Amino acid sequence: MLTLNHEAINADEQLKRGDSVFAFTRELLRLRREDPCLSEGRLFPCEDKPGVLAYERRSDNRSVLVVCNLTAEDQRCPCPEGYADGRVLLSNCPGSCYTADGRLMPYECAILEKP
Repeated sequence: MLTLNHEAINADEQLKRGDSVFAFTRELLRLRREDPCLSEGRLFPCEDKPGVLAYERRSDNRSVLVVCNLTAEDQRCPCPEGYADGRVLLSNCPGSCYTADGRLMPYECAILEKP
C-alpha cells in the first residue's frame, strides 16, 4: 500500500536531493568511516534527559560531541565545556547549530569537534 504523499516523498526523490535524510545518513557514515575518534574513541554519556541523546567520543588527541534531539519539540541540553566554539563536523539543520545556549531544534542532530 502506498502512502498519500508517495509522489513527493520516495526513494528516487531522496537520492536526488542533497538535503535529504538519505544524503545526511550517507555523510554521517562517511564521517564515521574516516574519523577514528568517532569510530574507535571512548564513549562518555553527557546528558540524561528524555528525548535527547548526547555523548562524547574521545581519542588520545581529539574529542567529538554528538547531540541529537529525538523529539518534535525544541529541547535544551547544556553544551559541555569546551564545545561552545567547536567546529561543526555535521548537522542536519542548516542555519541552526547546537551552541552554548544548548538549544536543539526538533529532530536536530549535530556533531562538533572540540577546538
